[in-house]
Amino acid sequence: MLDRYFMQMTYYIADATYIGCFTEDPSKREFTVGGGEYNFNDINPKLCKALCKAIDYEYAALQDGYQCLCGDSIETHSNGFQDGCTLRCAGNPTLECGGYGYSSVYSTSTSVKTLEITDPGKF
Repeated sequence: MLDRYFMQMTYYIADATYIGCFTEDPSKREFTVGGGEYNFNDINPKLCKALCKAIDYEYAALQDGYQCLCGDSIETHSNGFQDGCTLRCAGNPTLECGGYGYSSVYSTSTSVKTLEITDPGKF
């Protein structure tokens, strides 16, 4: 009789595309392109990322709780303290969408939501 066992692990990644909370330098703005037409009351990270990706930008930045801006670089931004991004998203108040002078920055690349690994083990 063959003795078999299987090991299965499932990992859930909250949002692998979140980069961080960045301070906004008004003299060196990198997120200058609006995310297109959207209702400010609907804004949330998922929507902003989709809007920026649709117009071929690498990054999506949420500011002031209701603004979605897009850009291709975060070089001049400095990674701020997370407590700077405390304004709730107008479209989903359980999430944070930047702050006054701060941007919640996301990559628009596709993220892994669930990763499942199956190890057949020894036979």
